[in-house]
Amino acid sequence: VSMVYTYKGSVSSYANLPTDAQAGDVYMIQTAYPSKNIAAGDDVMWNGSEWELLNAVISSEDIDTIIDTIS
Repeated sequence: VSMVYTYKGSVSSYANLPTDAQAGDVYMIQTAYPSKNIAAGDDVMWNGSEWELLNAVISSEDIDTIIDTIS
């Protein structure tokens, strides 16, 4: 991982995310934003060009595939 995450706090909605974020800034979104697949309480991180959802769910099958790939 080449980016450091910096938790900055929470915002009431996706629209309230700062426009001057630095890469690695993380905010919790209090209100769901379905068009971006963001549920209330999800964390997003500014990756330098867009807000990226951090609360990814990985299935046990995905974990097995990842382990097989790096083994």
